Amino acid sequence: MKIKYGDIETDVIWKVPTKEIFESWKRDFFKLEDVELFDVYLVGGFLGKLYGKTEYTEDVDIILTGCDDRKKIENLIYEGTKLGLEKYQIFFDVLWFDNLPPYYDNMNVGEYKTNIYLLSDKWIVDGKVQKQYNNAKQVRKNLWGMYCSFPTYKQKQKIDNGYVYLKPMLINGL
Repeated sequence: MKIKYGDIETDVIWKVPTKEIFESWKRDFFKLEDVELFDVYLVGGFLGKLYGKTEYTEDVDIILTGCDDRKKIENLIYEGTKLGLEKYQIFFDVLWFDNLPPYYDNMNVGEYKTNIYLLSDKWIVDGKVQKQYNNAKQVRKNLWGMYCSFPTYKQKQKIDNGYVYLKPMLINGL
């Protein structure tokens, strides 16, 4: 499967994320320049998998907070995503949030708004756009920003169906 996400173009044979692959990616990621300037959180379905939930997930969701230097953010998002796709054949969805939304307690805090940065405004698989962020604006070559509300529509649907979000796991130093 040919993937194009920002300037990353690769041909992957998807693997399902495992704890071993996650730990290997994490060791490589924490060797990257300037990573110590950020708090790095694991969120989403793979976090649940680590806690024994049986849900299936094809990616690993990572949120960076802290340092707001766009060049440093761009580098970490790009390198972390590229590392996951090219070396491990898994999508490590690395994003930066200006504030970490309350991802847990079923998000019963009402709507929460935050600025985020991501690698690109579109995810292309085998030449077809699979995901498009129409409200994202390019701020650097491999960095797009947008203002988001949480919980998202998809998250609200999951909550309404009884899904319980886990508290984000800070993975710096683990």
